[in-house]
Amino acid sequence: MLEVAHVSALNIYPVKGCRGMALERSPIGPRGLAFDREWMVVDGDGRFISQRGYPRLSHVDVAVGEDGLALSADGGGAVRVAPDQGGGRMTVEIWRSELEALRQGPEADAFFSDLLGAELHLVRFAPDVVRACNPAFAQAGDHTAFSDGYPLLVTSETSLARLNEVITGRGGVAVPMARFRPNIVVAGTEADIEDASRSLVVDNAIAIDLVKPCDRCLVTTTDQRTGERMGKEPLASLATYRQGLLGEADRGVFFGQNGVARVSGSESHHIGVGEPAVFVPR
Repeated sequence: MLEVAHVSALNIYPVKGCRGMALERSPIGPRGLAFDREWMVVDGDGRFISQRGYPRLSHVDVAVGEDGLALSADGGGAVRVAPDQGGGRMTVEIWRSELEALRQGPEADAFFSDLLGAELHLVRFAPDVVRACNPAFAQAGDHTAFSDGYPLLVTSETSLARLNEVITGRGGVAVPMARFRPNIVVAGTEADIEDASRSLVVDNAIAIDLVKPCDRCLVTTTDQRTGERMGKEPLASLATYRQGLLGEADRGVFFGQNGVARVSGSESHHIGVGEPAVFVPR
C-alpha cells in the first residue's frame, strides 16, 4: 500500500558544515537541490573540515543566490563572495575523494581562519568535476558535490516523533530536526516508512531513489545554533532500535535515507513545500 505524504520542509546547506537555509521551493537535479553543499571549508592541506572537529561552523549564517554568497557570524558584518570569485584551483580531500576545487579568495579564507583559529580556505565545487557516489548503493553515473556521499537526505516528521518518544522515555530531552540536517522532510505518513521504501515521488513528477540509510555521527549531538555538544542524544537512543539496517555486522546508527533524484532532459525541475509525495515500497 502506498503511503501518501507531503513535503513539509526543504533545506540547503550551501557551505558544508555551516547553518542551513530553509526554502519554500528549489530547483532539483541529479546533484540534488540547487547550491546545496556547493562550497566547503578545507585546512591548509586541502582536507575538508566539518562540525565533527569544528562545531563553531554552526555559527556561520549563509545566504546564497545567483549573485554569490554572503557569510556572517555572531552578529558581525557580512563577507560577500562573488560567483566568479577565484583564486585558482587547489586539490582537496573529502572522505575518499580527491578532486580539484576552486578557491574563493583571501577575504573568505580570512573569515573562516579568524573565526576558527586555523589556516583555512573556502573552495567551490568546480563545474567540470564529477564526484561519483558509492556504486555499492547508487547507480553508475550518480554523482554529488561536497555532501558526505549522496546528493539528498530525506527524513520524516513522524520518524523524528518516534525517536523523541524513545529519548523522552529514557529521561532525555527531545531533539529538533535541525540536528539531522536534512534536505527534504515529509509529513503525514508512518514513522520510519522511508526505510521500507525504494523511492519518494513528489508532485507526481520528481522521483527520488532512496539508496542507503544515513549513518549518524557526533554532529547530531550538536546544537545547530550554538555549536554546543548536548550529550549522548540522539545517538544513545538511536542505538536502541536503529542499528543493523545494513546487516548484523554493521554497528552504525541510522536516521533518514540518502537519496538521488531521477530527473532527465533539458527541462528544469523544481520541488516545493506542500507538494504531495508518495513513498513507493521496496
